[in-house]
Amino acid sequence: MKSGKQILLHLLTEYSQKFQDKDVIEEVSDRLKAGLLLHGSTPQFMFEYVEKCGWLTKHNIVDDENRGTEKQGLGLKKQELLFSDLFSLITDDETTIPDLIKNTYPDMTLEDYQAGVHMIWLLLRLLEWHVSLETLETEEPDIKIAEKSITSYQQILNEYRKDPDNYF
Repeated sequence: MKSGKQILLHLLTEYSQKFQDKDVIEEVSDRLKAGLLLHGSTPQFMFEYVEKCGWLTKHNIVDDENRGTEKQGLGLKKQELLFSDLFSLITDDETTIPDLIKNTYPDMTLEDYQAGVHMIWLLLRLLEWHVSLETLETEEPDIKIAEKSITSYQQILNEYRKDPDNYF
């Protein structure tokens, strides 16, 4: 049997790489809620929490005639607020480290904090479908090509470690 984590990751992988039509959004939301319960356990508060969530469609509104879909992802359904956008609002002030973090990790620099915040934001965005990536995410990745890309970026990372100003 797969773990709740594996099931939830499977669902997120499926839904974050393909646009979900509005007629299936409720089913997608319910499946993701089930995955969240499988992963997060089932005390009563979890049922209450997942009921506040859903798979949302966000629009890039230029004007009344140009209302294109920009992205889809998990978020708070009542507010129509994607979790990545909520996190961006929570961490809007990246010029200071919050006191709780500063007191718990006194040696953390502002740059460390900013790096951590940015990586969490990237992970949250990973779980969303974006129109800008639609043409790239139409098929399963070729493992050989993916490994070649990983190896290439490991080399670039090593070059960065040697000379942060001239690595590309």
